[in-house]
Amino acid sequence: MGMTEKTNLAIDIDGVICDWQGHLKKLVDEHLEPETQDYLTDWDKIREVKDLKTGRTIASFAFKEWLQELHSNSPVLGDPLPVIETLKEHFNIHYVTHRLPTRETAEWLLRHGFRGELMFKKNKLDAPCPVIVDDYSVTLRDYERRYRIAICFDQPWNRMDNFKYRIHEFNQLPEALRQAGIMR
Repeated sequence: MGMTEKTNLAIDIDGVICDWQGHLKKLVDEHLEPETQDYLTDWDKIREVKDLKTGRTIASFAFKEWLQELHSNSPVLGDPLPVIETLKEHFNIHYVTHRLPTRETAEWLLRHGFRGELMFKKNKLDAPCPVIVDDYSVTLRDYERRYRIAICFDQPWNRMDNFKYRIHEFNQLPEALRQAGIMR
């Protein structure tokens, strides 16, 4: 790699820079009576946990009635933007998401000041990035299996999983990148 070439860095949106899950919990608390709170620590459970009033799963609300609301109005998680701006000196920033392509996602990023390439990927391994910051254990393990660098953004649903690199706050990302040997 030449002196002017930058490494591509993939940053997941939901659960890393966007509090989609927190906004979903708020909507659930306001409108539903979930049969259990398991979905708070295992986000795959939103496909199983049902609303006691309607019998429908939380996922059916999240991905149908509330999808536009979640993609448009979820708050930023923490304060990642200053860190991302400093990383642009060393990296090409790619926001990589499993979301279906919608204008709400691009508008959310722009409204909150996130500049970089937006990539909608069914499989995040298809992103041309040797490094990813994500909260989803399956994606992180897949990255590691492909000899890529996976940095786990700590969330309740991934705390039982061990990863070589884990950050609890976004401002810890530069140090994790240094530890991984891809940033001085």
